[in-house]
Amino acid sequence: MAKKQAVGLFVFTELPEMGLVAVLQRRGEFNHEKMGPESFPGGCQATAHGGVNEGESIQEALYREIREELGESFLIWLLAHPGTILTLGTFENERTVNTNFFTLVPADLLKKIRLEVASGGITLIRERDLQSVEPLEGFDRKVGVTDRRVLALFSDDIAALRSAFVDWDE
Repeated sequence: MAKKQAVGLFVFTELPEMGLVAVLQRRGEFNHEKMGPESFPGGCQATAHGGVNEGESIQEALYREIREELGESFLIWLLAHPGTILTLGTFENERTVNTNFFTLVPADLLKKIRLEVASGGITLIRERDLQSVEPLEGFDRKVGVTDRRVLALFSDDIAALRSAFVDWDE
């Protein structure tokens, strides 16, 4: 069986009191696309993330996911600033091949993010916070992360974030 193709965008910004942060999306309780409970609720993921539809290129899927998850005006700003979306790399697990991207945006652009109702909101993470992130695979799929103080991401997202922070430091 072929592995599922997915794309993700990690948004970064500089905040006066925090420095460089990654903007993560919390998984909500309800998945409006599947019309059922979300898996691993309360866990974190890329700022925008989703599957590549049949016949869709990686770039088309990325733009669609940004539009769906962050809003049209956020996508328009990114498209108006060529070169702001950079390829982070491909991370593969037993089920999925994720092509991840990252971007550094002005902090004011975060005001343009329009999350879906089913989203659990956004969470900011600094590089030093990565040491306390837990692998989301260790949590129950249905119960998820019940303590909002706990940061948990899928292992491939943790690896992608580590890579992105290193790229910014260079």
